[in-house]
Amino acid sequence: SLIDDVFHVSEQFFSQESIEDKKLQSLFDKKNYSSALRLYIIAFKNNMDKGQVLHRYKTAICYSKLEEVDNSFLQLFRIAEKGNYYNYFEIENETTFAILKKDKQRWQRLISIIKKNALQLEDKYSSEIQNDNQ
Repeated sequence: SLIDDVFHVSEQFFSQESIEDKKLQSLFDKKNYSSALRLYIIAFKNNMDKGQVLHRYKTAICYSKLEEVDNSFLQLFRIAEKGNYYNYFEIENETTFAILKKDKQRWQRLISIIKKNALQLEDKYSSEIQNDNQ
């Protein structure tokens, strides 16, 4: 039943194997974005609105597929600002986000945050490598 699925997904959602959660992944893979989105939202709520970057990213994909642009941007800004999402190439090449790119102002603001995150990560690793070599 859906209730059992919700509790199962909520319990498993943030564990190491969460991405392999069969029910949620199955819904996503079958392009049943509405049902997957419902389970993601319930799982976030059951975990005090916390979620992994990958889960928020997939939630943004679901919203985009359902043409809920504002909610998709909300998820993406959350992972960029709070999750320090840095994978510029992944997000730029995600065809689902074509609908978001039409909102040039928000898209560019999002991409600039992601690029900044990538540069900060690169700087961090560069300084760690330099420190290790000294």
